[in-house]
Amino acid sequence: MIQSLKKITNIFEKEKIRYCLIGGLAVSFYAEPRSTFDIDILALWPEPQEIFFDILERNSVKFNYIKSSLADPVGDIIKAVIDNVSIDIIMARFPHEIDFVNNAIEVTIEEKEKFKIISLYDLIAQKLLAGGPKDLFDVAMLLKYNQKNISLDSLKLHLQKYKINLEPFLKFISIYEKDKGLF
Repeated sequence: MIQSLKKITNIFEKEKIRYCLIGGLAVSFYAEPRSTFDIDILALWPEPQEIFFDILERNSVKFNYIKSSLADPVGDIIKAVIDNVSIDIIMARFPHEIDFVNNAIEVTIEEKEKFKIISLYDLIAQKLLAGGPKDLFDVAMLLKYNQKNISLDSLKLHLQKYKINLEPFLKFISIYEKDKGLF
């Protein structure tokens, strides 16, 4: 999977396409590793988007383009396959998604490979905005594994930029913690 990730990010770097890893790989970086079968990338696609398609074709990347409606919270996606690994490239189209890409940090994986990954606070924001059961579980794990790296006050302030209130989630976690011993 890392080799497929390296191939696509090398294309992005060469073509000066800004991106960040999101999804299961990002959660695994900040919390307990978990199995994931695909690579999720949030990217700032060049305009017009046909330029991006041409870049992928020139680099022999097989892909399908899935156009979304404006009401779709995920947005346009390119589903690519490199070395039998599925890669979802999501177009950053909303202001918060553009922020997530611009705030990405460079990390080293497997002691040598460098990639851009969504910041911890932005990953929490992205997961809370998505709001699915798996996303909320991911937020709980991110908070658990990063207790020393997270200031709840600064996280709440960060989330306010995106009109996200952390309090209901924290209340749920405290109830669940007492009942199930999550933390």
